[in-house]
Formats: sequence, C-alpha cells, structure tokens
Amino acid sequence: MAVLIVNTHKVNPGRRQDLLDNLAESKKLLERFGAKVRIWSSDLAGENTGRVSVASEYDDYPAFAKIWDAINDPLVGWLTD
Repeated sequence: MAVLIVNTHKVNPGRRQDLLDNLAESKKLLERFGAKVRIWSSDLAGENTGRVSVASEYDDYPAFAKIWDAINDPLVGWLTD
C-alpha cells in the first residue's frame, strides 16, 4: 500500500520564491531516493488560498522508512552540498 505524506506551507509575504527554491531542492533529494513528489499552490481555497502544498509518495511503509533513514543519516550530508 502506498504511503502519501502531504505538507502545506503558509507563505510569508515576499518569500514565495525562497520557499519554492527550497522545495525544489527537497524534491530533487527525495526523488533521488525514489520518492514521487508533487508541489502545488492553492488558488481558490478559502483561507488556504496562496498556500503551497507538497506531497511525497512512497511505494509502501518499508520504502518510506528506508528513504527517511537514508536522508536522516549524517553521512548523507554530502548529497546536499
């Protein structure tokens, strides 16, 4: 069974591009480890209008755990340099 993690970010005024740049880097890292990542903005969503959401999908819980163990490993720091 697939695992889907969704995070929604409230964008501070004047910081939208900074957030999108950071999310693009995070997306590359997660995809390198096998996750499927989608990023979208809520345009007509009441109080959530303008927020940016990120969904990361994993094949199953073991795949999710393997990816997050690898990403949280201190030795993986070289991937983000």
